[in-house]
Amino acid sequence: MLKVPFIARDHQSFTFADPAPDFIGFENPPDKPYYPMLSDPKLDPMERYVAFATWLSGYYEHPGLNTRDESNHGLSNVPVKDPPPTLPVMPNDVLERISQPKTMLRWEVSENLRPAPWQLVRTKRMLHKDTAGYWPRCRVVVMWCEQTTWNMVRGAWHLKRLHEEMEAAGVAGRAFEWSSIPKANHFVRPSGLRVDREARLHLRKIFWDNPE
Repeated sequence: MLKVPFIARDHQSFTFADPAPDFIGFENPPDKPYYPMLSDPKLDPMERYVAFATWLSGYYEHPGLNTRDESNHGLSNVPVKDPPPTLPVMPNDVLERISQPKTMLRWEVSENLRPAPWQLVRTKRMLHKDTAGYWPRCRVVVMWCEQTTWNMVRGAWHLKRLHEEMEAAGVAGRAFEWSSIPKANHFVRPSGLRVDREARLHLRKIFWDNPE
């Protein structure tokens, strides 16, 4: 049995919340880029912010939720009108309390320098029975929102499929939990958010506009 520090032995969960597939090792569809608005030369910084915020915080109806259909027929990239996207309707004073607008407007597009094959090896090692001795009480928890952006749904599906394949091969070694949150977009309300009372009242009414 591996000897690990107490804090490591007591670590109980590693949680993926709305996991983007590119960060866990799954290639992006070549015909469906994730964030085209952030590199669109026709948009100025403010227009990029509005486009990205609208897309990221929208609510989507994905017809393929029960079948895990990754095609355009199963995953929607067009937000519904009701409820509206979260960020565009948030009052500016509330947004300033919980974010850094100057940083958001700068929009330095990050590049994932770690290739997907390397990321996938890391994800497999995390789930593999050979590494279960590290943090032996730690389980992997995947939680995803059913009305989030299509890529986050796809990431959750791929993690589930990977674990199923590893179980079938007899090499899965860590407890695995996978669940979805109905009616939630990418901005599901976290219970531990620290904001002042006035901001919290605004957030309950406007920001997390579809209580989960």
